[in-house]
Amino acid sequence: DASVQTDTSTGDSASGGPLKRQLPEPSADADILAFMSDVLRDAWKEHSVTASPPATDDQWCRRVYQRLAGREPSSDELNQFFRSDRADRRGQLVDQLLASDEYAHRFADLWCDVLVDTRQQDEDGDLYDREELVEYLEDSFRDDKPYDRLVSELLSATGSGDPDSKDYNGAVNFLLAGADNHALAGTDRTARAFLGKQLVCTRCHSHPTSGWEQGDFWELNAFFRQMKVRREGEFQAVRLVDQDFYGESGAARDAEIFYKLSNGRLEVAYPTLGEREISRSGLLSDVNRRRELAELLTGSVDFRRAVTNRVWSWLMGYGFTQPVDDMGPHNPPSHPQLLDRLATELAAHDFQPDALVRWIVLSEAFGLSGKQMPESWMDNPETGGRPLFARCYEEDDN
Repeated sequence: DASVQTDTSTGDSASGGPLKRQLPEPSADADILAFMSDVLRDAWKEHSVTASPPATDDQWCRRVYQRLAGREPSSDELNQFFRSDRADRRGQLVDQLLASDEYAHRFADLWCDVLVDTRQQDEDGDLYDREELVEYLEDSFRDDKPYDRLVSELLSATGSGDPDSKDYNGAVNFLLAGADNHALAGTDRTARAFLGKQLVCTRCHSHPTSGWEQGDFWELNAFFRQMKVRREGEFQAVRLVDQDFYGESGAARDAEIFYKLSNGRLEVAYPTLGEREISRSGLLSDVNRRRELAELLTGSVDFRRAVTNRVWSWLMGYGFTQPVDDMGPHNPPSHPQLLDRLATELAAHDFQPDALVRWIVLSEAFGLSGKQMPESWMDNPETGGRPLFARCYEEDDN
């Protein structure tokens, strides 16, 4: 099973200690920006594409406000930017926006749309509260909480999603939204959001071209079987808790789940991510499956690639893959070197969200205008082609 790549060269076992990552020393921002330009320029040359002219300061400033704050800048904000005589005024503005509440709310909204299907608000609205999930995410981005810590908190959260409860924890709303029916929806969202994988189809059959086997979905789902939704008190307050899972055959120390193969035969699944299988016990005294999942998942190469790909798509208009949550051999990235470098740098910089955003919005590609050059007909992802990022896709400056 090659569906999930993990850094395992120096790691301890999942249940025996933290998974260590072998990463290079973090590079300086200037080196990362230069690498980004080199890779993209090589691709433009290879495809005989002429990049659009650079955006004007006015265009760039408006674009940064739209991407990071979700709005147009005011005339006063534009004038303040133009009046600055600092050589790094673009970086100064980016840092200013990254420190704003508007940026925190913008990225909280974007991530919440990924974590929770908007249709679930009607179907599971009594289980979770979208506003509380947004608030949790907003606080996280305001504090520049590392992505690996944020996702670990989402995957292992317990408590109540009600802010009036003593054990309030806004993070629980992610899994509360997908907790019904043995957390099938939560499993699907976890794979899409944090691994960039559409594993839900492997519930029923294998996908040879993607490298995913039937059962990959169920092995991921097995991590959530200790999770339980409880309703307590006079007002039936909803709480997410962990409890012992005795397996579908009642053997607590070999707590399996069953799924049906395409030929109708039953197969067994245990909590496994990629080539990493944790203890098969369903007893919390032996192993907490969701905590193990959080450690394995955030230590995987796929995790940092999935986060990088998604953030790039929000800021640049398109991801390195289309769609962003369907990565694999069947759907290779448009710029694998660039994706891998940015993903590695994200991990090396302790998964700081602000760092990734800053590299992208200060890049040469982000600073191009939307003018499509006559020689650039191949750079047309709007009609299904692969993006070359030789222009800004959401503006027309012709």
